[in-house]
Amino acid sequence: MSRINLDCITKIFGPQEQEALALIREGVSIPEIRIKCEAVPALAQISLAIEPGEVFVIMGLSGSGKSTLLRVINRLVEPTSGSVFIDGVDIGPLSATDLRVLRQQRLSMVFQGFGLLPHRNVHDNIKFGLEIQGQIQGQQIEEIDAWISRV
Repeated sequence: MSRINLDCITKIFGPQEQEALALIREGVSIPEIRIKCEAVPALAQISLAIEPGEVFVIMGLSGSGKSTLLRVINRLVEPTSGSVFIDGVDIGPLSATDLRVLRQQRLSMVFQGFGLLPHRNVHDNIKFGLEIQGQIQGQQIEEIDAWISRV
């Protein structure tokens, strides 16, 4: 089973997303859709599978949809159509509580403009994520030391 599986993900920004979606399915070009629907198709029918332990690289020009794709995978942005599966679970219908648990335990994202917490040292910045996960103190120290040694 794939760790992350995207099934025909499309994301359209704009007021006429359903009209734009229909045009994408008909094979109409992205520039044409932008003109006809005043909508911006950011992702068009993306399907992929990322296996456990696999290193997967998303490359593209600025504005090509890389960040949108990552935001769809963790449901910071809802897809216009398609499904995202994490470890075989469709995350689309997850409640806010279940989505929070997924993000705490199975999935995370480091933003391009991330920053460290200035009032914490390196050790305590690493510890912050483990605190959010609810990990007990003794396990935190072992894991922090392991990551510092690895880096």
